[in-house]
Amino acid sequence: MEFPNLYEDMSPVVEEIHGSLGRLNKETIIIDAIDYIKELKISVEDLTREIYAMEEEMANEQSFEIIQIRPEEKMKKWGIESEVMVTHIDENKLWVKIVFEKKLGGFTKLLEALSMFGIELVDISVTTTKGAVLVTSCIVGTNGRVLVAEQVQGVIADIIRAI
Repeated sequence: MEFPNLYEDMSPVVEEIHGSLGRLNKETIIIDAIDYIKELKISVEDLTREIYAMEEEMANEQSFEIIQIRPEEKMKKWGIESEVMVTHIDENKLWVKIVFEKKLGGFTKLLEALSMFGIELVDISVTTTKGAVLVTSCIVGTNGRVLVAEQVQGVIADIIRAI
């Protein structure tokens, strides 16, 4: 039984690898690097032209102005008015719906004022849209205080007018 001569079979591959390694000298490495840098420079120039073309297209497109409408104008435009509704749920709990103009810090001021009057909000939901704030919540009196719906409605109406 004869074994194949691996050297003879691998000889062309080894010569090819050795030949290409033999050609790697400083001069060819520098020339290859210069060619690669030239290719990169061309790519950069192409991309730069592409960006300038995109900027020109964007400049030619119509620009849209952002118009800010004050919250009270939005509310009026959509027919939304400030409103307070208070109804009894059970003997110690009321349900309240409050709609008022969206202003910076308005909700915080509402909570602080209600707290000062001994009113605590529980199960609260807050939504803002079209310049208005909608608050729905159950309310209870702090320290077991019994709340009267009509009185609470008047107090909250005064608070949202002051916000």
